[in-house]
Amino acid sequence: DVQRSFIRELMKKAQILPLYMKLIFDIILTWHSYDPIDANLKKLNSVDDCIRYLFNYLKTVHNSLLFTRAVCYMTACRNGISQNELEDVLSLDDDVLKSVFQHYIPPIRRIPGILWTRIRNDLEEYITEKEADDSSVVYWYHRRFIEVVNSEYLSKMSSAERTTVFQNMVDMYKETWKGKNKPFKVDDPKLVNKYNLNESDGEIQANRFTTSQPIEFVDASGNIQFNKRKLNELPQFINQLTANFAIPIA
Repeated sequence: DVQRSFIRELMKKAQILPLYMKLIFDIILTWHSYDPIDANLKKLNSVDDCIRYLFNYLKTVHNSLLFTRAVCYMTACRNGISQNELEDVLSLDDDVLKSVFQHYIPPIRRIPGILWTRIRNDLEEYITEKEADDSSVVYWYHRRFIEVVNSEYLSKMSSAERTTVFQNMVDMYKETWKGKNKPFKVDDPKLVNKYNLNESDGEIQANRFTTSQPIEFVDASGNIQFNKRKLNELPQFINQLTANFAIPIA
């Protein structure tokens, strides 16, 4: 009865739009009959409110930094991002890897693919798979999700954090660490002692096993094809870093 009354009251004051109704319905589907009404639910008066509520919930279900960076990388790309690209850039993101591997150092310094799969499954109602630049990519199906990610996450990043995010995208497309060991710093004293890293001051080199991003390649028919993903996405991330920062893309 309490839940039913809450829904009736919400419908009276809310901005009733199809996407709003969809988001509210998805939230209601997670309820049990014995669940109390979350106080934050009473503040959901718009589509953006619902999206923020959804994101905050998913940050508690998944690793908070992993979820935030994943949606930021996807949103920062003009036309979406492929699964390989997202797993590669997350594997280059030392902040994400530190938050995922808090209690041990994995033998392979790469994000487990299952982590993004779980996030994608929870977002499947709000993202779409499409063809872009001759590749299969995922992206938001509605503009409001893009706007919320931009306003809640990308625009609120510190200068250092934005540099990290865009540099990771540049490194991924430029193959900066392709076949090479990328250094990372272990900050946790327990891990430093556990893995005998005192002499190196906690620094380790590790291959991230990123996929190749050539400018051109030969397809199955023997024809030369250009890497449109790299050619269309890389320049914007270079520009985001600094207007005076010149990096060759070949």
